[in-house]
Amino acid sequence: MEKVVLMVDDETVSGEYLMRALPKEIAVFLAQNFTDAKRIFLERKPTHVILDGCVEKKTIDSLPFLAWLKEQGFTGKIIAYSAGYNQALLQAGATHCAHKYRIKELVELVMD
Repeated sequence: MEKVVLMVDDETVSGEYLMRALPKEIAVFLAQNFTDAKRIFLERKPTHVILDGCVEKKTIDSLPFLAWLKEQGFTGKIIAYSAGYNQALLQAGATHCAHKYRIKELVELVMD
């Protein structure tokens, strides 16, 4: 199965590291806001969504987007990738979590 990753994070550095760490045949799309994330999700049909807890604000704001993913019928991996909100994202429906800035953990979850 072809893997397509959507990473929703206001910091582009993590996405750039992820793109370098994953095999070239895995497409990675980056979104720095929820409008772009929804557009990319609908256009690219990702198999994995990596979601930061705080994207457009300084407090957790990803829960409505996570609910939207579920409304779309998304059944792929939703990986919480936050410095302080992984537990809240898991409780809201994320399927996995990785500690922020630990790209190796993220790569392992995508490759599994």
